Amino acid sequence: MAGRVPLPCYFAVREASVFGPGAAIAPAERVARVVASLDMESRWLGSTSHPYRGDGSKEVAPGDFSRTQAGDESDTSPHRADPGIVGISTSTYVRNMSELFRFLDGRR
Repeated sequence: MAGRVPLPCYFAVREASVFGPGAAIAPAERVARVVASLDMESRWLGSTSHPYRGDGSKEVAPGDFSRTQAGDESDTSPHRADPGIVGISTSTYVRNMSELFRFLDGRR
């Protein structure tokens, strides 16, 4: 039918810049690194963040946040999860799956 455009078979994040880190690495090597980065339970674990809940307090939070990578509960900066808390990193999953999709698509 006129005017219709088929949707792509998948959506992926943009490939890394040709000038960025890993730019000269062959696609098969990038995929090998992605697969090797899975943990023993086949997960890509990564950083977490506090959800945005509006503007934080104007009061300075007590404590030393120099080693936590995040401040109080209103700080949405990515940081390591507390010990014992395990989570799958969505951004890492999307980035790595995009790399795998591109590799498989290039083999057609």
